[in-house]
Amino acid sequence: AKVKGEGGVLRLSKAIEGISAYIPQQEYFYPTQTCKEAIEFTLNMKFGRRGFHEQEHVIRACLDVVGLDPELYASRKIGGELAGGVNVRGLSGGERKRLALACVLALR
Repeated sequence: AKVKGEGGVLRLSKAIEGISAYIPQQEYFYPTQTCKEAIEFTLNMKFGRRGFHEQEHVIRACLDVVGLDPELYASRKIGGELAGGVNVRGLSGGERKRLALACVLALR
C-alpha cells in the first residue's frame, strides 16, 4: 500500500513506533555485571522495584526471546575492560548485542 501525504507518513511512523526500538551501536554495560543484573537494572530504572517472581519471569523471557539460554546466561558476567586496563572475560560481541536487545524488550 502506498503512503501519500503527511497523514500517510504519520500513520506509517505510528505503526513503526509500535514494533521498533533504538539500540545504540556501542552498548554500555558494567563488565562485572551479570546478564540478569543488566536486565534487572533496566527494569528497575523504568518501573521501580516489582515483585521478585514477576521480574524473574520477565528477565528469563527476554533472555529466551533473543536466543540467550536463561539457565546459562542469567548468571554469566558481561565482561569488558575495567579501569586500569584490566579485562574481564564475558560475552562475545554478538551476545552483548542480544543482551542490549533483551534490555529494550524488557521495557515493553
